[in-house]
Amino acid sequence: MTTDALADRQRRAEDSARRILGDIASFSAVTEFCADGGLVWLRLATAEHARALTAALAEARVLVRPPFGPDSDVVAVLPPLTADPADLEKIHGTVRAAAEEVLTVREVAA
Repeated sequence: MTTDALADRQRRAEDSARRILGDIASFSAVTEFCADGGLVWLRLATAEHARALTAALAEARVLVRPPFGPDSDVVAVLPPLTADPADLEKIHGTVRAAAEEVLTVREVAA
């Protein structure tokens, strides 16, 4: 893979994330959404929300970096650099579905 192809792949990954997840910060449990190339991360209102979303994504077999420390409120999604566009769409869709399920249930329970 050439450098240009990798840069193009990363731009497409970011575009996919922004299209599918761009409004996710409207969830009250999500305080920030960022996409930089293939890396996507969400800052959540509490560490409990971060742990719940991380667990749901792990169950759905989406690779994430676990929150660091007991007070960490960031969940980072780590798709493979070689993921094709269809895989990225699926990963981003899974993140959205997990966030809708886990975070909205938590909002109702709060």
